[in-house]
Amino acid sequence: MTKSGVYAGFILSIFISVPVVAQYAGDAFRYSEINQTGTARFQGLGGNHAALGGDASTISGNPAGLGFYNRSEFSISPAVANINTDSRYIDRLTTDGKSNFNLSNASLVISSKPGFQRKWKRSSLGISFSRQQSFQNRFSYSGLNNKSAYVDKVVEDADAVGWKDKDYEDEYADNNQSIQYLDHAYYYQKMIYPTKFVSTTEGYGPPYARDDRNNPTDQTGEFESKGANTQWTFTYAGNYDDKLYIGGSVGFNRIKYSYFHTL
Repeated sequence: MTKSGVYAGFILSIFISVPVVAQYAGDAFRYSEINQTGTARFQGLGGNHAALGGDASTISGNPAGLGFYNRSEFSISPAVANINTDSRYIDRLTTDGKSNFNLSNASLVISSKPGFQRKWKRSSLGISFSRQQSFQNRFSYSGLNNKSAYVDKVVEDADAVGWKDKDYEDEYADNNQSIQYLDHAYYYQKMIYPTKFVSTTEGYGPPYARDDRNNPTDQTGEFESKGANTQWTFTYAGNYDDKLYIGGSVGFNRIKYSYFHTL
């Protein structure tokens, strides 16, 4: 491509906009944290397989480690995940949890016969399925709610206006029994009320209070999610004279996540 073409493409990229689809910040954190999972031996060693080799977990972590194999192998590693959660809403603590049985790793290593008379001693083909992340979660919460930020804002507006009972009644009559402002609507629905007596002619006035503050409601919610980030990996490795171990892998990820949240 000529320089003029490069310059033209750069200018067009500045003035041409293309719609893109993004994700929530929570999704970015959720999918970016990969857990190192593998065989039972790998997990028993605390995830240290890079230097050891000779383990099926190296298919996805250190492909060259398959060069240590001198015979074929099949391994399967089931797992159990226990989830316990504590949720605090207002003044109430709720505990919840669930157990999940899943397949952490399943691997197949096909190794060639050793060739003691040649430099390339052996080669191995590895196929593995691994569960990189688990999105299993559950929690619930409940509490008596005597707070409402929106109604509190209405109370602030009513206090700022400073109208009394008679002011609301006169305004209602002057506007042919129509409501003009939000705090007026809450007043006529008896969701806010004046608390200070002014006079026999004007009735009560500010400060105002919420009616539901003395009638708290029991609010509950429940959240449950499921899914996983799984990976299929295909690896080929070779052993050169028991001195050089070389390998490469290709992985295919699948992310499945679903949840429901009731309020």
